[in-house]
Amino acid sequence: MHKILNSLIFILVTAIAVWLLFVRSGVSVGDIEYIEPQSLAIEDIAVPENVVPEISRNSDSEADVPRVQKNNILKHPVKTVNEQAVEDKKIEIPFVADDKKINLTEKEKKQKVSQKTPTVPRAPPVKKNELPVKESAVQSKTKKDTSITGNLPTPSPSEKVEKKKVLPEYIRGWMEEFTPDGHRNGIKFVDDWKREGGIMFTPKTRFYLKEDSSARDGKVLVIESKKSSAVFAHDLSGKVDLNKTPLLRWRWRVKKLPPFGDGRHRKKDDQAVGIYIGAGNVLNQKAIAYRWETETPQGHWGQIDYSKMMRVWFLCMRNKDDGLNVWFEETRNVKEDFIARYGYVPEKIALVICGNSQNSKSDALAEIDFIGFYKEVKK
Repeated sequence: MHKILNSLIFILVTAIAVWLLFVRSGVSVGDIEYIEPQSLAIEDIAVPENVVPEISRNSDSEADVPRVQKNNILKHPVKTVNEQAVEDKKIEIPFVADDKKINLTEKEKKQKVSQKTPTVPRAPPVKKNELPVKESAVQSKTKKDTSITGNLPTPSPSEKVEKKKVLPEYIRGWMEEFTPDGHRNGIKFVDDWKREGGIMFTPKTRFYLKEDSSARDGKVLVIESKKSSAVFAHDLSGKVDLNKTPLLRWRWRVKKLPPFGDGRHRKKDDQAVGIYIGAGNVLNQKAIAYRWETETPQGHWGQIDYSKMMRVWFLCMRNKDDGLNVWFEETRNVKEDFIARYGYVPEKIALVICGNSQNSKSDALAEIDFIGFYKEVKK
């Protein structure tokens, strides 16, 4: 009997509690509508003003399914679904009026996201221990133009950088400009120069000065050969040190070449002009010669012994292909040439100028504007 009474009291209390719950919530049993969980979406739920929705955290789908608690009595201002979602998940949801439903397709959602967050191109990553290179104005302009045309633009003349040819600078040592200092047999000569050598029963080549407006100092040394041979020598001992001024520079031209002259053959060994740097003594003479040949190829090095006591290494600087009546300025490193051919640098040297045409039985004519020793200034 007690058990029956207790059961009746429990049923009565339960019924009163359920009645109070529905009465105080303002929701009747007829107002409750069952919704399939598969079709439940956040846009389709109408939330009462005094009920706060909770978002289920157990859903695996992209949109969380809200669950309404009907026994939650509000004690604070009601928050909309959008506001609650922003607070819980810290996401940005576009504003939609309360009286309109949010019905966006997947394509429209992607378009809205792309409009709000435009893609910004990122710079390529910088490698370790590598500093970024700053673009010049020309590079920036070229880069801008290629993005439009797809091809490298032709730089304007103002953007082209002209490479200027840098001419070497020299420190002058001893130099001869062939300014006349005296007269010999009615011909103007330069002091300290002597005509020497020659072959027995052979005429001697003439060396003399004459005025010429094309020369740097207005005068030139003339080397005139008429079936002749001789040298014009100047001792430079104590005046030139090849370790300090190793470069020989001169300016010359030829007006007439001995026909078929070729230093490679002893019987044709004629030159309109040759410049020799000699060293040694009477019994052991060595020389480097720079010659203007006729048939010898330009750049050819040759060796010739004029006697058992004299050996010459000669270099063909010019030949018939260079033409007549044309000035050429030359530079040679005598120190390096002596080391390459003889293996040492002489302390004392002599400068010798010669002209030969006895082998070809012909005439030759050449001129020298200046000659001297220099040192190049390294920049």
